Amino acid sequence: MPIILTDDIFIKYGGATGTTSEIERQTSYDIAEDMVSQFLHTPLEISQVSGVYNLPNDLNKFSLDHTWVDGIDQIGYYSCDTAYMVTGTVLGRYYSEQGVVPLALFHNGLYGWPDDGHFIFSYNAGLPTGTFSKASYMMGLVQYAQLVLFELTDPSSLEGGVGDIGVQAFGDNGYSEQRKKLISTLLGNSNRVHGIRRFLSGLRRRKGVNL
Repeated sequence: MPIILTDDIFIKYGGATGTTSEIERQTSYDIAEDMVSQFLHTPLEISQVSGVYNLPNDLNKFSLDHTWVDGIDQIGYYSCDTAYMVTGTVLGRYYSEQGVVPLALFHNGLYGWPDDGHFIFSYNAGLPTGTFSKASYMMGLVQYAQLVLFELTDPSSLEGGVGDIGVQAFGDNGYSEQRKKLISTLLGNSNRVHGIRRFLSGLRRRKGVNL
């Protein structure tokens, strides 16, 4: 089920419902939110997540699976003959928009530790509360939901047809047009998707680059 988009919000920000059914719209909202979450590398609202990681090659930092990390509940380590769990106030207050956790945060170093061990991180990640009160971010989410709705109900209305494939060059009746090279993204590579990317770019963080 979608956690942000509703019919009222969709229409307010320019979405066109036409003759679509409620289930078609709800499905579109749900898919759009999931795809935008993947594009941003983080849930659209703060959620508890977890992941298993090997010892970092540089023995300096972990790059978690999500950006916008807001508190670590616990870190566990286990190998063939060792296991321990770390919690604490410092971890609980830790914040990193890039999803990077320095080893020094919970241990002075791992030199001499077995290299076959694994770390389990349980942490909170997601966009800050109220993020989508900003019109540009909501516009990007609504416009992507509109593309998904067209894909479900009327794919012929999309410029590239089914899948909204980016069109880089075309011609008809003596007229031709050559566009700049289109960038492929998780959301697609059409001109409209490029506009959506601009709306959402303020929320996208590159993972693992701040240390």
